[in-house]
Order: sequence, then C-alpha cells, then structure tokens
Amino acid sequence: MKQSQPLTAAGKSSRTFRRIAWIIFLLAVVTMLSFFWRSQASSPSPARNVLLITIDTCRADYLSCYGYPLKTTPNIDKIAAQGIRFENVLSPIPLTLPAHSSIMTGTIPPRHKVHDNLEYVLGTNNTTLAETLKEHGYKTVAITSAFVLDSKFGLAQGFDDYEDQFDEAGNDGERVNERIAEEVNRHAMDWLDNHGTDRFFMFLHYYDPHFTYTPPEPFASRFKKVPYDQQDALHFPPGFLAEATAGYAGEIAYVDHCIGLIVEKLKQLGLFESTLIVITADHGEMLGAHGELGHGYFIYQEAIKVPLIIKAPSLTKPEIIRSNAGLIDIFPTICSLQNIAVPAQVQGTALLDHRDRNAMEKKPRTLYCESLLPTKYTANPLLGIVRGKYKYIQTTRPELYDLSLDPKELDDLSVTEHHRARILQSDLAEIIEQSVVAKETRTVSMDTETIKRLQSLGYVSGEVSEDFSFDTTKPDPKNLIGYHDRTMGMIHLKDQGKYEDAKVICHELIAENPGIHQIYGILADIEMELKNYRQAMASLEKATELDPKDVQAYRNMAHISKIRGEEGLATTYYRKALEIEPKNFDTLYATAVLYHKQNKLEQAISFIERALAEQPGHLKARGLLVACLSQQNRSRDVVEQCESILRNNPDYIYALNYLAEIKATSDDAALKDPDGAVKLATKACNLTQHKTPELLDTLAMAYAAAGRYPEALASANKALQLAKEQDKTELTATIDARINIYKTKSPSSEPR
Repeated sequence: MKQSQPLTAAGKSSRTFRRIAWIIFLLAVVTMLSFFWRSQASSPSPARNVLLITIDTCRADYLSCYGYPLKTTPNIDKIAAQGIRFENVLSPIPLTLPAHSSIMTGTIPPRHKVHDNLEYVLGTNNTTLAETLKEHGYKTVAITSAFVLDSKFGLAQGFDDYEDQFDEAGNDGERVNERIAEEVNRHAMDWLDNHGTDRFFMFLHYYDPHFTYTPPEPFASRFKKVPYDQQDALHFPPGFLAEATAGYAGEIAYVDHCIGLIVEKLKQLGLFESTLIVITADHGEMLGAHGELGHGYFIYQEAIKVPLIIKAPSLTKPEIIRSNAGLIDIFPTICSLQNIAVPAQVQGTALLDHRDRNAMEKKPRTLYCESLLPTKYTANPLLGIVRGKYKYIQTTRPELYDLSLDPKELDDLSVTEHHRARILQSDLAEIIEQSVVAKETRTVSMDTETIKRLQSLGYVSGEVSEDFSFDTTKPDPKNLIGYHDRTMGMIHLKDQGKYEDAKVICHELIAENPGIHQIYGILADIEMELKNYRQAMASLEKATELDPKDVQAYRNMAHISKIRGEEGLATTYYRKALEIEPKNFDTLYATAVLYHKQNKLEQAISFIERALAEQPGHLKARGLLVACLSQQNRSRDVVEQCESILRNNPDYIYALNYLAEIKATSDDAALKDPDGAVKLATKACNLTQHKTPELLDTLAMAYAAAGRYPEALASANKALQLAKEQDKTELTATIDARINIYKTKSPSSEPR
C-alpha cells in the first residue's frame, strides 16, 4: 500500500486557494438569492385593475378613519382597515384642476404649469397616469363631476372614455356645471357592466363636498350638530359656521355611501379582490380657519392635508404610515404596485416600495405647496415647504410652524427660529428653480360661457401671476383674506341672481381697493344682467384701463356695442381682443358673425376660416361658412362643405337643408338632384318634427323640383301656417308666392 506523501508548500497553497474560491462562490450565490428574494418581496404581483377615487374638497380630519368623532365614512373606513392609511398627505395646491394635474402627472405645479382653475390647460408635453397605464394594456375611463375638470382643460389625456357631460339640464335647458355622486355612480356601474371583463383603470371624481353644502337626506339631518372650532366661527355671522360644517360633514357621508355602492358593485362582479383601490382628495376646506371659509387662498393644513388610502391584493397586512407623503406620490406608487416603470418626469416617490421606505422614514420628506390666488388682488403669492414636522410659508411676512406641536398653525416661529426659516427658504427656492423647466405654459380660450360656468363653481376670474420672486412692498395675503371672502360671497350672490345685493358688495370692494381690475369686470357682468349697459361700459373701460390685456372686457364691450347697434365700434373691440389673443376661437367666430350681419362676406369668411383653424369641427362656425358661401352663390363650395359636415354629423339640420335646397334649385346639371333633395329635406323635417317653416319650405321646393306638386303644396301650406304663427313676415310672403307657382303647375290644388 502506497504511503501518502506530506503536502508541499505549493500544494497547501493550491488547496487554500480552492477553499477561498469556493467560499466566495457560495457567498455570491447567497447574495444573488437574497437580492432575488428582496426584489420579489418588493415587486408583488400586480392587481388586475386600478380604481382611483378623488373626493373633491375633502380634508382628512372629517373622515372617521382619521379620527372624526362622528361616523362620517363607514365604507371608506372598511377599505382603510384592509389596506394602508397615510396619516400626513399634502396637496401641492388647494385648487381642483391644478391638484388633479399633480395627481395625474406626479409633478408639482411649477413643473406641470397649471396654477389655477381658470386660464390653464394641462399641456400634452406632460405624461399622465392614464397614458402610462394605457400603454401597458389597461382600458382607461374617467367619470368627472364638475365642469372644472372638463376635457377642454387637458386632463383627458390617455383616457379611452372621458365622461364629462352631465345628464341633467339646468333652468331653461342651460348646461349644468356639476353633478351629484349618484349620477357618477350610475355611469360607473354601466361602464363596469359593459367593460368589467377588460383590464381597466377607472378614475372617479366626486364633487359633492364642494360649497355649497347641500347633502340629500338622510345625510342632511344626520350631522346637524357637528363639532367645529368656536374661534373660527367668530369670523362669520352667528350660526353660519355651524350650519356650514354640518352640511360639509353630510356631503362627505353621502359620498362615502356612494363609494360603498361602487365597492358592492365590484364585489358583485367578482372584481373587488383583484382591484387596486386608491381613495384620496384633491385638497381640503378651510371652514373658517384663519378667516377663510372655502379653499384656494391659504395653504394652511386645513386646505392641503388630505386622506390617502390604498388597498391592493398584494398588501395583505393593514398598516398606518405617519411619514409625510404627497399627492404627487400616487402616480409612482400605482406604477410600483403594478410593476410598471415610472416615467422620468415624475417628482413623487413610490410610497410602498420597501427599498425606499426605510430611507423615507430616516430622512424626512420635503414637500412643496403653493397658492398664487392672492396675486389676483396684487398681493404676494403663498409658497410653502414642509419638511418633517416643520412648515415654512414664504410671503411678505414669512411664517414657520412646528406641525407636531401646533397643527392649527397659530404660533409663528419665523422670528424665534430665524435660522431654520432661512434654511427652509433656501430649500424652497431650490425646489422652484429645479421644477420650473423651460416648457411653454398652455392656456385655454376663456369664452364668456366658460368664465360664467367656472365662476358659478366659486372661482375668481382673472389671471394669477407666475412671478415666484418676492416684492416686499406688495400686500401680505393675510391682510386681504376678508377682501377675498367678500369677493367669493359676492360671486355667490351673483350666481343666485341676487344682482342688486351683489352690486352693493362690488362697490364696497372697489371703494376699499380701486386697483383690482377683475372686480370691475364682475360689476360689468352684473350691470349687463340688469341691462344697465351704460354703467356696464363704464366698468369695462375701467377694467381695461387697469389691465389693457383683459380680453373678456373687450369682448363684453363689443357685445354691448352690438346691442346698441354700434356695429363698427363692436368690430373695433373684437379686433383689440384679437391683438392680445389672435387665435381665440370665440373672438374670431364672434367677429365673423358680426361681419356676416353687415353683409361683409369676404371679411366674414376670412374670420370663419381663422376660427375653424382653431376648432375645425365646430358646427356653428362651419354652418356660418356655408351661409356666406351660399350668399356668394358659390354652390359647388357649399355642396363640398355640406357633404363634409354630414360625413361626421349626418343629422346636422343646417347642412341637410342647404344641400337639399341646392340639389332642388341649382341650374348646374352636375348639382341638380331632385330626388336626393327630397330625401335630405325630409330627414331635416323629421328631425325637427315638421315644426320649422324654413325646412318645410325647402321640402316643398324639393317636391316641386321632382314634379310632385301636390306634395309641394301640402308642405308649403304647412310652412305658411307656421311662419304666420311665428310672425315671420318676410318668410310668409316668400312661401305665399311659391304656393301660387305650385298651384299653377299642379293638376289639382289638393294633394293626391
């Protein structure tokens, strides 16, 4: 048997090397497996569907799951008990359109460029949550409940269906500006019935807690005695705040009830367990705190602290997270839970990403907030930053608060902790500098109807200033809160038709501060409603003196001039408006209408074409173009325009009628088509239930062209009767003359 030989030094070295290599290999395997396990733990299986619910104007502390002493939100409480509830969530701005823009883009207002509910539209250079989810195979639907989120303001980007047209009509059939939660539910449930088998992203917006607070029963009676801050009540008439807070709590309870019905619908369809549900609000409501009743002006916690509750199939353990978070975190959090890459533009953080949560808890979040609304009153803006427990507000007299000790922000520390205030001021400036990138701000044409509809929702007209620098000589917004509240009250009176009362407040506001141009514009609106056109014109002249770029004032001056019969002056005012906004559709169209009325057809056509370049599908503008071309006897152009309109709008009566008339009466053999004329004219008359004399007259001409004179007589006689009933003297004479012609060519004066 061979004896083993002792190891040499080289052999020992080789075996040691192999052992070290083997240990390194095992460590590498363990590291890779550990990384894999961690990545699996932090990348749970995505939910099949995503449901995002925003409750407009809902402050967190009015939800019972956030500590409200009365049971306002039993259905939301159940969701919170199954998911994650975030205790300290901040909105970057207390206004509906900008805050929803932040939710949908994951960016703050200086980045997405929407700073107010008026004048702004979310630009297409932003990537939205809906666009991102749609790219990953989700069918996307939004059901909104207030005009402020109309698709014209840009939030529809990425949605396959964007339901912003409301079922109910207001007085005299005018468009309403908001709808109740039950109508939102009706549309949502219909959509789920039809598309529940699809993988979907649904966005539901409930507007009910917005002022005025008028919950339906039993919610109106259930919260008649709710707690409120007696100190805040001192700013308002006796009993006012008690009534307001009761209504506000009732509205939230009503929305909670409707959300409960949506949850039940998901359960009935077998979708609840597989759906990621996010419930939040765009902003809160001051309810008298710091002297503000509503929202939009101040950026104190009552206006910007909102609820955020997330329930997902992958989140099996209920949890309460107390570290700061923001609405801008919703976009990346949904993406993280759904294993979708977050777009580079997003400034928020994935709140439930386990790899980031430890870092978040160790390093306090820095969150931005703003209100530029005070700049409408020539005051400085309010720009804020929250880091950990501290909140700094930059304005004429800066403010600093310790939110952990002073949640109502009553004890300003900016003087006693001056050094901390300076640090936060510097950080705020850095956030703004990094966020204000070189992108064009997009604005929307604010026609008279749009402005009135937004004002009826409680929004102050006029542009905000985007100048983030500070002029210490400008008023401090805190000094003008009373002025703002009275302005809001005056707008509310005006919307209720209490014009004389509203006018009294307008004059008081002007006497107090004669340099606020939009107050003169509102006063002019009131005088126009009262048909006091001379006084209205004087107010508008003052508005344009203070702000030479007030387009709406020039449009109103043109409107008054038209009423007075001063059409040349009206044209001048429209042209002034177009010098400021040369592509404003409403001004271009109004100018075209004015030129058409003056029979200046070439000028009218020029302005119509410019208007249609902005809104190619606008039917009234296309109809006006057809009328101008017809008056110029350009029959071939009329036919081309009418056929183009009818391809997309087959029931457009105006085009049907013009095309029928040409096919019935044209001397051009290529255009003449009596049988086609009869079909077109018959369709137009059917659509109007044979109650429009002009259309019946065209039908009579079509029958006559086809040689069907008895039918022509019957239609003409009906047209004649209606024209007389409607006091259309000129039309009556024209139809009467045609009847005599039809009689001479008919074998009988009676229809067959």
